[in-house]
Amino acid sequence: MRRLRRGPGPLAGAPEATPDDSLTVRTATNQAALYRLLGDRHHLHIDPEAARTAGMPRPIMHGLCTLAAIMFPWRRRSVPTRPTYAN
Repeated sequence: MRRLRRGPGPLAGAPEATPDDSLTVRTATNQAALYRLLGDRHHLHIDPEAARTAGMPRPIMHGLCTLAAIMFPWRRRSVPTRPTYAN
């Protein structure tokens, strides 16, 4: 089993190619704090010093929040028409 590198810099095995696409999504400044209400107590998501210690420039968004934040804009861009459903 290969171990991934921790801290700043690329992860071992990260793709070297440029991304196929990108998406910029605006989030609220208190969004990470709101996710704490769902039980997220990881300091990396709220504390700037903890984020710097982990090699991040600022706190990072919770993974579930990131997924939720991108799904609607991504779907609108990827599937421009309303889906039809079988009855």
